[in-house]
Order: sequence, then structure tokens, then C-alpha cells
Amino acid sequence: MKRVLVAMVMVAALSGSRAVWAGDIGVHAKIGGLLGKSSGNAREAFFKGFISHIAFDYVIYGSVVFSEGEFINDETIPLTVGLNLIELRQVWKHYKKTKDKKFLSGVLGAMAPDLIEVINKFIFGRDKFVFGWHNRQSTLLVKEPTSAEGVSKKVNYINAGIGIVMYQVKF
Repeated sequence: MKRVLVAMVMVAALSGSRAVWAGDIGVHAKIGGLLGKSSGNAREAFFKGFISHIAFDYVIYGSVVFSEGEFINDETIPLTVGLNLIELRQVWKHYKKTKDKKFLSGVLGAMAPDLIEVINKFIFGRDKFVFGWHNRQSTLLVKEPTSAEGVSKKVNYINAGIGIVMYQVKF
């Protein structure tokens, strides 16, 4: 399980044709796990996790830390990476302690859309997104595209706030 989570994070960090959208993978995992715990079975948990990914992506973009072959928003990278690693560690520790299959299915469902995008890009070599929402140009919290001046940095700080709140949520 730990290897699966580490691989999914690494893969998610490589996703996107122009930018890394990995700033919310820990939040996706935690939301998926919480929904999974309350599900009737593993299939329902996976579905709820997957749907939660879509919903959260429409609220805010993921944090942008790498674009056009270069690291950007350097001052937010340690916070972004740190929060994701801490949240994924929380997820791993909870699963290791409980062995709850519904929890795990919710986590995997929530992380699956990013993993599928990475497989599509790096294994199949396609530049088009599988899921159109990953190419959106506005969200509920941020109306401008991340390519607009200062927007990706603003998004990173919003995601850091969300990540800090989610860190405090216990399973």
C-alpha cells in the first residue's frame, strides 16, 4: 500500500502537459478516505472518492510548482510538498492501523483521476487530457487561468490554507 501511495504521488507530480498540479493530492486522498469510511462497500467508496476529486477540482486549481520545464513559485514548494507528504502519511498510518478496505478504496478513487492523466501522458504519449475538467480555465474560488499574472502563486497559498485545515481533520 505504501508503495502504491508513493508511486501515485510521484506520478501525479508529473501530470499535466505544461504544469504540475500536485498541490492537492494529499487533500484528495484525505477526502477520499473520509468518504470511503462512511461508504457501504469498497465499490461505493471508490466512486465517492472519484466524484470528490471532480468536485474539489472545480473548487480550486491544484498548486503549480513546475511549468514549462522549470520550477516556479519557489517559496511555496516546501510548504506544498510538505503538506502533501504529511497528509499522505496520515492516510497511510490510518490504513496501516485499520486495514479498512473501504477507506483505501475511497483514497484510491480520489487519486485515480490524476493517475489516469499521467498514464495517458507518459505511457500513451497523449497531450490531451482524459478528463476535460483538468484543463479548466476557472474555478469557483479563482476565476482566472493559472497562466495569468500571479494567479498560480495565489492558488498555491489558498491550497496551503486548505491543506492546513485538512491536516487537522482526523479519521
